[in-house]
Formats: sequence, structure tokens, C-alpha cells
Amino acid sequence: TPRTGRYSADAAGGDAAVELTRRCRHAAAAVGDLIFIYGGLRG
Repeated sequence: TPRTGRYSADAAGGDAAVELTRRCRHAAAAVGDLIFIYGGLRG
């Protein structure tokens, strides 16, 4: 069945992995920014 919404309709099955990778990278980047900002405020 074709998927609608966030996933691209032409992806054969790797879209979930791509989405998960994007979420992980985004989370890591957000945490990194928080640590950098927190460290800057402390130091």
C-alpha cells in the first residue's frame, strides 16, 4: 500500500531507516548545541 504523509511514495522500504537516521542526527546536533551553549555560559 502506498504511504502518505512524511514518507515518500517512491521509497521501497529504506525510508524508515532514513527517517530514523535523520531523527538521531537531529537529536545529537540539538544535544551538542545545548552542551556547547551550557559550557559557554559556565566557562
